[in-house]
Amino acid sequence: MITQGKWIVTKSGGRVELQTMGHPKTICTLVETAPLKISPEVEANARLIAASPQMLEELKHLIFLEKTAMTKKQVKMAISRAKDLLAEIA
Repeated sequence: MITQGKWIVTKSGGRVELQTMGHPKTICTLVETAPLKISPEVEANARLIAASPQMLEELKHLIFLEKTAMTKKQVKMAISRAKDLLAEIA
C-alpha cells in the first residue's frame, strides 16, 4: 500500500522532502551531502519518486486496456498521459 493523494516536492536548505498535497505528512526526505545546496540529480530523483503513484495508476490502466482489447486511440491516449507525467518530472 502506498500513501494516498498527490505527492509534491518541497525544498529547504540541503533537503528535499516528498509530502502529500494538503497534508503535512512527509513520505520521504532526501538529504544532500553539500549543505544548503540541492543538486539537479537529487531534485530529479525526488520528482521521479513523487510521480510514482500516478505512474502506477497509468500502468494499471494500461494492463486493464490490454486485457480488454484496447483500440489504437486508447493506446495513443495512454502513451500521451505517460509522456505528460514524464514531462512534469523533467
